[in-house]
Amino acid sequence: MPEQIDQHYTTDKLKELLHKLPEEKEPPYLTHRIMRQIEEKPSSLLRQITRLFTTPRTFTLHPIRLAAGVTALGLAFWMGLTLNSQNASFLQGNDPRQKLSVVEAGADIQEIFQQGRHLLVAGQREEALPYLQEAGRLVPENPEYAYYEGLAYQATDNLELERASYQRGLAHASDALPLLLNLGHNFLESGELDAALTQYEAVLTLNPQESAALYNKGLIYREKGQRNEEREAWKQYLTHHRSGKWAGRAVSHLNNLGDFSYRSYQLGNRRIVFSHQALLGESNSPDDRDREIRTLALLLLENPNLDLNIVTFQEKDSESAKSQAQELKNLLLAATGKKVQSRIRLSWFGEAETVTANTNPYHLTKGILIFANKEMGTTEEKQI
Repeated sequence: MPEQIDQHYTTDKLKELLHKLPEEKEPPYLTHRIMRQIEEKPSSLLRQITRLFTTPRTFTLHPIRLAAGVTALGLAFWMGLTLNSQNASFLQGNDPRQKLSVVEAGADIQEIFQQGRHLLVAGQREEALPYLQEAGRLVPENPEYAYYEGLAYQATDNLELERASYQRGLAHASDALPLLLNLGHNFLESGELDAALTQYEAVLTLNPQESAALYNKGLIYREKGQRNEEREAWKQYLTHHRSGKWAGRAVSHLNNLGDFSYRSYQLGNRRIVFSHQALLGESNSPDDRDREIRTLALLLLENPNLDLNIVTFQEKDSESAKSQAQELKNLLLAATGKKVQSRIRLSWFGEAETVTANTNPYHLTKGILIFANKEMGTTEEKQI
């Protein structure tokens, strides 16, 4: 790896960045229920959206809320539980209501909760619910119990009791992110858009990068017809999340509003989202442009048979378009070394770039088009 690129990122770090770029096929970890069904049916928001449910969710309390001796609860939803031998007697039998009778004989509350969670993870929703209800009844102030009880109600399509579970937990831990987030989903699925928005804002106050809250803000503003707010919501999402299908959809939504500050390009077998402003050098931070250049540089370094084509546009100013193209190539060479020089091809146009979004044509005074192929071609630069 050339020394220039090592000054900023190690090889492993750069590979990690590239591997996070979206593939054409949906990555397997994108199992958000609330996103998976968005826009699959051309109907109302309520029919389009279900719940974020199967993705692992870490349950923690905000640090400023943690008292001495209280630890964060790190419980991933996909983790199955193996109960030890001392709990074996509790797990005998098939009727969960019979097992609950052990409570009267002094059964451990954590055993009840763990069994309920175990059943819920295994997909036995109806069987899990009595255990999680009992754990919540015995220790109503435990936000973790409230969270999983809410999930069980959601899994059995009881939105009203699901909401009550989250609200009970939040009464004792007002900054428990999983509870805040799922309460927002509950309001959204119930059609209470303003209430959902309030919850998502509370989530983002604690974690500005929470992807579901960021994305759903855009959907809510879209449903409400607040285009300026929707535009800013998609930008906020893309500031933090460039990978996967949902980043691609956020870009499409943004471009359909006539905003091309972010654009996606097909490069080899990847569709990559770039900050158009950063590539043009118009971002407020030089680091933003450096990030885009590093992504392109690593793409070239990891794909030796790939040619990169950069086409720049500047309305009524061919020389500026040429200068922009050459500047981008120089930045790439500074990051990769001269060995990729023959694989970077430039073109420039003294006219506006015409792009189409949602069948509407737009003319960009300054534009950049990037595409790649795996055929080694000529490196001759041309002016048009």
